[in-house]
Amino acid sequence: MKLIKKEGNLLYIKCMVCDKEFTVKIEDCFVTSEGYELNKKVKCPDCNQEDFHIVDYGKVLKAFDEYEEDSKRKIQDKITSANAPIKCPKCKCTQLTSNSRDFSVGKAVGGLALAGTVGLLGGFIGNKKIIITCLKCGYHWKAGK
Repeated sequence: MKLIKKEGNLLYIKCMVCDKEFTVKIEDCFVTSEGYELNKKVKCPDCNQEDFHIVDYGKVLKAFDEYEEDSKRKIQDKITSANAPIKCPKCKCTQLTSNSRDFSVGKAVGGLALAGTVGLLGGFIGNKKIIITCLKCGYHWKAGK
């Protein structure tokens, strides 16, 4: 059933099957998030369709619009924060530089001790890591942390 209007203590509703309009007393219902729920089934006088639910499409559309606006606001907040400049976590300065670690002598020596000359290639382990350094305070951290 579809709510057409509420007037006094009556709800004017329409059958979703045959479009017949009729009324029910508001005392026979309780309010839900989608409209009204009847305490007992109501029967359409024309097609005998029975239902407990009276859907207020205005209420449903309003809730959907509020949800849509909230979603748009959250997306806009994410875009705004993504476009914010990167700052040093220590001093909040935006003057930064980035470098990638190349060959690590310590890892190469450890690899040499464990695996011989092939272990020298261990110096290249972790060479894809990018280190960001603050030009103001010298603090450095791994990108993405």
